[in-house]
Amino acid sequence: MKKKMFIWNMFGSLCNAFSSMLLLIVVNRATTPYNGGIFSLGFATAQMMTTLGTLEVRNYQATDVKEEFSFNDYYSFRISTCAFMLFCSICYVFANGYTAEKMIITILLCLYKMVEAFSDVFEGLYQQKNRIDLSGKAAVYRIVIATSIFVVVIVLTKNLVLSTLIMFISALTVAAVYNKYTTEKNWFKFKMTFEPSKWKGLGIQCIPLAIGAFLALYVGNAPKYAVDAYLGPETQNVFSIIFMPAFVINLFSLFVFRPMLTSMAISWNEKKIYSFLKILGKALVWALVVLALGLGAAYLLGIPILSVIYGIDLTPYKLHLMLIMLGGGANAIVTILRFTLTVVRKQLMSMWGYVIAFVVTIIFCPMLVKKYSLMGACYSYIVSMTIMGLVFLIILATTIMRVRKD
Repeated sequence: MKKKMFIWNMFGSLCNAFSSMLLLIVVNRATTPYNGGIFSLGFATAQMMTTLGTLEVRNYQATDVKEEFSFNDYYSFRISTCAFMLFCSICYVFANGYTAEKMIITILLCLYKMVEAFSDVFEGLYQQKNRIDLSGKAAVYRIVIATSIFVVVIVLTKNLVLSTLIMFISALTVAAVYNKYTTEKNWFKFKMTFEPSKWKGLGIQCIPLAIGAFLALYVGNAPKYAVDAYLGPETQNVFSIIFMPAFVINLFSLFVFRPMLTSMAISWNEKKIYSFLKILGKALVWALVVLALGLGAAYLLGIPILSVIYGIDLTPYKLHLMLIMLGGGANAIVTILRFTLTVVRKQLMSMWGYVIAFVVTIIFCPMLVKKYSLMGACYSYIVSMTIMGLVFLIILATTIMRVRKD
């Protein structure tokens, strides 16, 4: 059973990792690099907005081993946060003065990612019940069906807006049907409830996580926004292509670590510090192994393969790719430390890491891109992730030492 759960969780992570890459490939091949730039930036914005839809409740929910909140509380709260996500997405595109086409594509991609945020609350339930295989299946079915439909429609019509709209509708349909059937078959019926005290409690616990995740994604995406602002959509498309493999490192790291979260929370609550550190150590070592393999693959095969897949000559960008991969490794470690701080319930303290990295990014990222072009974007990404990781590590180490003294 454990092997089956691991395999499905792995497939879910792989689908999540490669779907965005496949979508960008198809957009570049079926339409133009200009559309590729718009799509990649819209997808990055949608990923950032997803944190407002989830409010990072999944990590808290999966580690809520005492069941402080019921699933109806989590479900109802998630509906409200998804509505908030959509509102913020619309405000964002209007505030940035996008063209009509860019605005529509970005909003549709935000809607598509909103479905992911909605499905995430069910996947958190499955994980809490130690059924991560169901979480993996939910992701696989939703992503594979929606992505396949997108590919067919855009190849046939060359219409990016229509393709994205149909992808959103198909993802919503699959998520609604699968999660309702699975939850009611295995556990219970659920319903929307309105309990302000419960929503307030969840908000207090998770809003710091959401703000942190939002800032972390903004810091990660800031080089893309700077490239789009100063170098144009075509260059932004190139940067998005070489940036894509970095997310694979993060996702490969997480598909091993995420199933460990509940066990880690139990160890921490029972004050089994050695067991807790052992789980954390395994996760960090795995992330470093994935980084080493990723760097080797990027150095030997990265540029030739990406050039063939996307139909663009990327030969001048080998060093850029290697730097981005290093940044991706740092991002994977940051994510592991961020989740761990949630387990030890220091999510409020983690804000220091986000705020410091955010301030550094908004000051120096535009300067670096203007001065060093794409290389400046790579420098900005590495520096921001490193700063965030160091702050998280200091907070976590301090927390563990205090508990051990007690």
